[in-house]
Amino acid sequence: MTSGRGVLLDVYRTAVHTDFAAVFERLATEIDVAPRSLSAALNEVAPAVTVGRVTMADALATAVSACGRTVTHAEAIELARLDAEALIGASSVFDDVLPFIESCRRIGVPVAFVSNCAENTRPLLQALGLANAVDAIVLSCEVGSAKPSPEIFDHALAALNADAPSSVLIDDQVEYCDGAASLGIAAVHIRRGAPADTSAVSSLGEVPRLLGWP
Repeated sequence: MTSGRGVLLDVYRTAVHTDFAAVFERLATEIDVAPRSLSAALNEVAPAVTVGRVTMADALATAVSACGRTVTHAEAIELARLDAEALIGASSVFDDVLPFIESCRRIGVPVAFVSNCAENTRPLLQALGLANAVDAIVLSCEVGSAKPSPEIFDHALAALNADAPSSVLIDDQVEYCDGAASLGIAAVHIRRGAPADTSAVSSLGEVPRLLGWP
């Protein structure tokens, strides 16, 4: 039975900045293909990776094949390891994230990271010191459902013992905000660096005031 408030916090471009071009560059250099070609090929298999139907190793093997190269299963696993390593090296936490999470804790509101992502995201959150900062981590690749589908939001609310009308999603994607809103979850659209005259907030520091929190 759900009972209270909760914050559903997106990961990429909301809590974490990642230079994905640098990740593709490192992998492309390793296998000697064009970064743009590798990126395009990975985008083709991304939907299956996002909901956990395909592992990163298998996705990389497929993408490399689409670029005209072949890799063994062992080489694909090594590429997946390099991908996870490169992701960590290319990522940083926005300065307002930990203070925002702490402000939620002070008023007794639990926080969950909710992300459409591959299996490399949980190690990333651990490496960045974010995994232990929140009450739950709900990843699309682990629950088999991706935003804006209702199922992933239901997973997150259940993980926080929260109810939809008392909870909020903070996300950089309008489509995902709309998906949460359709379930009765308040949605805050964040655009880092957004001008003050837009409907989006530009930082997490604006959220408590927007929601009327102390």
